[in-house]
Amino acid sequence: MSNYFTARRFGANVQIHLHDLRGIDGYDTVADIPTPGDDKDWTSYNDFLSSIFEILIANDVVDGVYFDITNEIDNTQYYGRGIGRFLDVWGLTYHRVAYV
Repeated sequence: MSNYFTARRFGANVQIHLHDLRGIDGYDTVADIPTPGDDKDWTSYNDFLSSIFEILIANDVVDGVYFDITNEIDNTQYYGRGIGRFLDVWGLTYHRVAYV
């Protein structure tokens, strides 16, 4: 949080990479990485977003925050699940971010 407040003190905005906060590093194979919407279950991803947003709001980390929802559409994490999954994740997250 201190980086946020330092950046804001100097008039800078802050970008939060939601896809990097999910902690998907360290899996043996890409197929093992749990991806939002696996088995048509969005519960854990929605819980993740709720937790992040609750922390940000509780600490007044809202103004000047921009969210990088997800990127690297060519990453095999999404490639193996199709473009539709990527767009579903992006769309769901976009609509959740809009209410922060």
